[in-house]
Amino acid sequence: MITHRILIAISVLSLAGAGGALLAPDHAQEQGPQATKEHALLKMDEGRWNADITIYPGPGSPAQKDKGVEENKLDFNGLWLTTDVRTDGGFKGHGVTGYDPARKVYVGVWVDNMSTSLITSEASFDASAKTFTAKGQAPDMATGKLRPFRSVVRYPDADTRHLESWMAGDDGKEMKTLEIRYTRAQ
Repeated sequence: MITHRILIAISVLSLAGAGGALLAPDHAQEQGPQATKEHALLKMDEGRWNADITIYPGPGSPAQKDKGVEENKLDFNGLWLTTDVRTDGGFKGHGVTGYDPARKVYVGVWVDNMSTSLITSEASFDASAKTFTAKGQAPDMATGKLRPFRSVVRYPDADTRHLESWMAGDDGKEMKTLEIRYTRAQ
């Protein structure tokens, strides 16, 4: 609790030290960063999506099915896409995705009720294939050990998305862990 208060105090002092310009409502739009064409791509995910989910727990284990809903909103002047997921099986997750112009890469963070780890990722977009490819590290659900992962999201059309994820095993080989077929809710 004390650490939280210290961080708030530092943030307030930082804003005040900047002449208070960031606190003045009439200057907020002028001073903040503007969304780029890369940020605009995040609009493809905006809205409510139905999700058909297949989880691949590992070799010798049968695939598990679930259904859910994903809600995405482009927020903070079009800079960040916030994502909330709920499934029939009780899974809940929250993510934030944006574009970092300085590093020229999409960045994301994810938290959910199945892990105590903050998952981070970096992604690129291939316009010709209409595909995002993300890489990062996530906990192995069986061992808790952080492992490299790769996720690919394809956009066959404006109302359909297809996500596939793989995680590296001890031998370094990728194993498919997740597949989600999204359809835009009407």
